[in-house]
Amino acid sequence: MGNMHANNNFNEAEVLAQLDKLLLAPGLKSSKVLRNFLRFIVLEKLSGREHELKEYNIAVKGLRRGEDFNPQHFSLIRIYAFRLRKILRTYYEGPGLLDPIRISIPKGSYRPVFQLNHLLDDSSIKHKVIAGKGEFIAVAIFPFVSMDKTQVYSVLIDKLCEQVSEYLSEKSDIKTLSYILVKSYVSHVNDVRRAGADLAVNVAVTGSVRFELNMLLIRLQLIAAATGIQLWMGDFEYKLQMQSIESIAREIADAIYNALFARPGKG
Repeated sequence: MGNMHANNNFNEAEVLAQLDKLLLAPGLKSSKVLRNFLRFIVLEKLSGREHELKEYNIAVKGLRRGEDFNPQHFSLIRIYAFRLRKILRTYYEGPGLLDPIRISIPKGSYRPVFQLNHLLDDSSIKHKVIAGKGEFIAVAIFPFVSMDKTQVYSVLIDKLCEQVSEYLSEKSDIKTLSYILVKSYVSHVNDVRRAGADLAVNVAVTGSVRFELNMLLIRLQLIAAATGIQLWMGDFEYKLQMQSIESIAREIADAIYNALFARPGKG
């Protein structure tokens, strides 16, 4: 593709990575013609040929319609562009809400625009994304998964999850579901998005736990229940002989709260 350049301070690799994500988005993954359309106009812009993005060139070079393509069929290209704009808008309102780069096609043009996702500049964006217009965030602690084959530590993990849930319930702006209720539910339905709807929660806290000698290793994820978007991930290490489960749970609860409300903290 030669020497390419992007605008808005994005390099070629960043734009192509975003393009790859879009090509797998609902609506595009199942439409070869729209994938080819989007890929062509993005690559043409990166190559510095955006001024050549006219109906005829898109049809002939991008969609392989042949040089005898009838200009009377230009309306077909406009229809494709309309559908593509709609798919991009839907993607960035849902799965791509927190993607770093937004690729759009302004009305009246076929020249794509690459923009920084300014939502990421807002320190409270996670709160807005997951809570919407509500005054609080509803959180569910999903049972942490033991990475050890033995079930010896299952009681300890349950106690940790229950304590984290309890400590989170003491925080302002958060409503925490009963851990016992959540555990009972996910024993039948272990799907975050369905759980979000059925349990009416905004955020699912999931995690994995490993025990190595006297070390407790925990990896946590905060997931927007409505979309499945990962909002945050944190790794924690503890010496079991040095800290109680209660103190570990309180530290984890603090880290979750800090992550949700963009306050500095561990993780």
